[in-house]
Order: sequence, then structure tokens, then C-alpha cells
Amino acid sequence: MIKRAIYYEAMKALLNKWVMDEEENVFLLTQCKNIINHYLYKEGDNNMMTDKQWEKLDHFEKWEWVKDPDKVSRLLAFSTDGIRDKLGRACHIHVCWDDSGHNDNSYHYTAQAVDLHFDPSEDPNVVNSHLEEFAVIMSFKEIGGVGFYPEWSPRPGWHIDVRNTDVKLLWTRVGGIYYYGTNTMLRYF
Repeated sequence: MIKRAIYYEAMKALLNKWVMDEEENVFLLTQCKNIINHYLYKEGDNNMMTDKQWEKLDHFEKWEWVKDPDKVSRLLAFSTDGIRDKLGRACHIHVCWDDSGHNDNSYHYTAQAVDLHFDPSEDPNVVNSHLEEFAVIMSFKEIGGVGFYPEWSPRPGWHIDVRNTDVKLLWTRVGGIYYYGTNTMLRYF
């Protein structure tokens, strides 16, 4: 209850600063969103999705998050739903929580990572749908790790995770080798 009051007071202080400058208002709204996200996603019940929260997603059903969907991070599920919404294309989950088959410190082991791919864009104006996917994924502040897997079938896919970091970690995996940064990634767009 005390933390709820602290969040309320922080948001109230930000909203009292509301000004006529549109850019400043966008900044203040972003700060409010961050406070709300911190309250919703960083506290309580191990950050896992509940049945009621699964019902609030616009684009996914619980069963699509294969293996053990009850372990899925709320922040990850709602962020992935937002990415799907912004892209406007179907998204197919490969795996979220997993108990083996990943790097030792994988965020899959805490259900804070998801491997997925999107359907190709049907919009003739979208020349490069992977570049569009990358741009949308990167626009979500909550996403801390982004991996591109150009050799996946039926379509190249993504690893996204909600690691808590100020700088996103980016990589591409080709031929079983991880290449960090965007240089290799951009070659496949």
C-alpha cells in the first residue's frame, strides 16, 4: 500500500507540471507510463501472467505461449502484444519459457524471453519487412535484448527479451555463431 501511494504521488507531481508545450507533454506522459509499468510489472507475484491478464491481450491466447505459459513475464507478454499490434501482422511464438537448449544465462529460463516470427507484410509499400520488424521491436523501451535469426524456417525470426538495461543488446546468429551489434544483422535485411 505504501508503494502504491508513492507511485500515485510521483504521477500526481508529473501531471501537475503539465504544460502547453507538446514535446514536454509527451515527455511527461512517457514518465507516467514508466511509473505505471514499474508498478504493474516489477512488483508482486513473481511478474508472471495471470488468467485475467491473458484475457487482456489483444493478439495472443495463453496456449500460444508453448510449454508453461503460466511462467511468462507480464512485461514480455504485454510488450510482445504491443509489437504485434504496431506491426499489424500475425506473430508466431516458437518458445518463451524453456528448461534447456539455450545459453547458460538465457532469459528463456526465467520466461523473460520469447523466440518468434512474423508473417510477411502484405503491404506493397513495405520493401523490407525485417527492417520494419526491427524498427518496431527497437521502439519498445521495455525490450532489452534483440536477436535476429535469418536461418530459421519457415521464416527468419527474432529473440526478444525484457532484460533490465539502458542499452539494448543486439545480435545475429548465423551458422551457429553469434555476431553482436548491427553490422551482421543489417546484411540480412
